[in-house]
Amino acid sequence: FFVGACLILEYGIAGGAVAVGWSGYLNKLFELTFGTGLPAAISSAPLDADYTTYAITPSASGGILNLPAAVLVFLCAVMLIRGSKESARANAIMVLIKMAVLAFFIVVAFTAFKTEHFEPFWPHGWQGVSAAAGSIFFTYVGLDAVATAGEEVENPKRNLPLAIILALII
Repeated sequence: FFVGACLILEYGIAGGAVAVGWSGYLNKLFELTFGTGLPAAISSAPLDADYTTYAITPSASGGILNLPAAVLVFLCAVMLIRGSKESARANAIMVLIKMAVLAFFIVVAFTAFKTEHFEPFWPHGWQGVSAAAGSIFFTYVGLDAVATAGEEVENPKRNLPLAIILALII
């Protein structure tokens, strides 16, 4: 029960963070392509004037609803409702796109690699390390997703440990 509750919380937080990040990327794409982004009322969450707490009134600074993020979550839910084969196919396509983007990034980044860029190695101290640790948390969300998909896998005794180990290595 506790593991299930933690997984629900983890997926909710990670899914929300990914959806909000995707919404920001979409808004930036609109700004670069069309010269203007989406209005703040439909592309950001409602915040109080000090931008620290969520407000429930549309008159607060910020937005009313992050519509692109909500649409993304809705489309993912529809895809998952349709069935595991369609979800697996869409996931495979997205993974191939991600791998292509990562390969492109590695090739481009390799051309700019210089050891001088590592100086100073630890410019922000422990505060920087803790901020990075929060980002790295999202890397491990997928590993437990592999484990929870065990009932849908052919030969799970062989394939699940192999998938987890290969994910860690990759």
